[in-house]
Amino acid sequence: MRLKKYIDLPSNLKSQIAEDKFLLAYQLTDSENIVIWVINDHVERRDELEFLPSENRFLSLDERKKRLPESEELNLSDMAVKVIVKYDFEPDTNVLYEYFDITSENSGLKMAEESRNFYSAYKPDSKKFIVQKLEKLNFPLKYQTFSVDEKINYWVEKMYRFRRQVGESGCEENDAFDVTLIDNMKKIDPDISDILPDCLKKLAQIEQINAVELAEAFEKRTGYQLG
Repeated sequence: MRLKKYIDLPSNLKSQIAEDKFLLAYQLTDSENIVIWVINDHVERRDELEFLPSENRFLSLDERKKRLPESEELNLSDMAVKVIVKYDFEPDTNVLYEYFDITSENSGLKMAEESRNFYSAYKPDSKKFIVQKLEKLNFPLKYQTFSVDEKINYWVEKMYRFRRQVGESGCEENDAFDVTLIDNMKKIDPDISDILPDCLKKLAQIEQINAVELAEAFEKRTGYQLG
């Protein structure tokens, strides 16, 4: 899939989506369809829509469900885990997610349940994703021992590296800001909103860019309003 800017969208799609409601869009590689994220004012989150340009219409949720990938099993013997990967849409927003059930091959016990957006500007392969998640299982406990400054520094470093990775992939660095980022932050720090403004200010200082513009890009692309 390939990221598309609003200006590059087909005219028949732009006529139906106002630019101030647009978050991002992906051109699918296996079809002409375009997946687009727009602001949903009712739930203060984003909606995911799939547009069929040749027919000038959005696919219904039932149509999208018929095209879902089949569930699959990943046997990662070198990690002694078995992973079931399933695909489904988030209620209310219709965002397509990948769900990972990670089970120990030794005990048969479930070790973790993880999820991520199916469409993302930067998405590591499934094995790398699982390795990262297993390594971070115990991190939230360690994070709670951090001082406020240490927490801010942690998130600034994470966002800086992630933005660099997204930029090196050929996308805009601001594409690193999406709801997935917020969701992952809240899993570690439910009170992340208390320090997010300070995190973004420090990130702007490090990158030597305008802090106000960075905060505006963050709010627009995540749909999350800073306090």
